[in-house]
Amino acid sequence: MDAGYVCDGTAQMLENAGLWRRASARWLDVMMQSGLSPAQRAWICNRRRYCQTRLPAAPIPEKPSLVAISRAASVTLKRMGQHQKS
Repeated sequence: MDAGYVCDGTAQMLENAGLWRRASARWLDVMMQSGLSPAQRAWICNRRRYCQTRLPAAPIPEKPSLVAISRAASVTLKRMGQHQKS
């Protein structure tokens, strides 16, 4: 076993459940404990990095069309009483 290996049942349970963000946060809590060696802290840092790489990519929001922006601006101006008639 690796010299810096750290065992934390809660973090491992979260990893096994695929709850990567929570597992990463748990590893951070474990890292904050006193009495850990530099090798153990490095191992935890690498484990957190691994958990973070397993996170699904955030969806890229769809860009609104120019027509939708213009329509929203017109509605807002009308609500504010600043609507210009063309």
